Amino acid sequence: MKNKAKFIKEYLLLGLISLVSCAGFLAFSYQKAGVGFPLDDAWIHQTFARNFAENWTWSFQLGIPSGGSTGPLWGFLLSVIYLAGLPAVWGTHVLGYLMLWACSIMGFHISKTLFAGSKVPALLTGSLVAMEWHLVWSALSGMETILLILLTLSVFCWILETKENWWLPGILTGIAIWVRPDGITLAGPVLLSLVFRKAPVKKSLQSLFIYLGVVILVASSYFAFNYFVAGEFWPNTFYAKQAEY
Repeated sequence: MKNKAKFIKEYLLLGLISLVSCAGFLAFSYQKAGVGFPLDDAWIHQTFARNFAENWTWSFQLGIPSGGSTGPLWGFLLSVIYLAGLPAVWGTHVLGYLMLWACSIMGFHISKTLFAGSKVPALLTGSLVAMEWHLVWSALSGMETILLILLTLSVFCWILETKENWWLPGILTGIAIWVRPDGITLAGPVLLSLVFRKAPVKKSLQSLFIYLGVVILVASSYFAFNYFVAGEFWPNTFYAKQAEY
């Protein structure tokens, strides 16, 4: 109980550091250009979220279903802000702040595993995550990037702790695909960690089937969603990026 209470204090401290980082960034932005979002893509997410909240249609142009959103899960999260009647920009910033705070907690636990027995590096690592300007920018950009970062840190935290609940990274990888299609790359480190565990073949195969089965189960709903709204398994922007590259 005592250790748990101490963890809570450290979490709150990381939350405070994350808040100061976000407040400092927003103050600087307000002074230079006003408070908003730096990229057009963020406003595209807002449009999908608003139309979904107000009309229950997944569309950019109202009434016309569209597969133009690469990360529909982020749009669904933003739609909650509209459903709650909160200011869209500030509500999104609060959501980003919470994601940054969660990232700092993941950094805390990753460091705690890497430097077991030492208390300072864990809190220091979490603080550095909360203050790293690329992450602060991502958190306040209105983009899904910070959510993908959080899922990535969560997967690596699971890998380092060598847990056996293989369904969990399967869920995290599947959710990452809902955030961005390239979230599938999380399968690489997860499967590599399975190889390095050097478990008996039977146990390794069982873990592999559980992980891949859960990934397929969660990801298949993403492909089904895209096919339902646009007639393609991948979002339109995915094909556009392929053509560009």
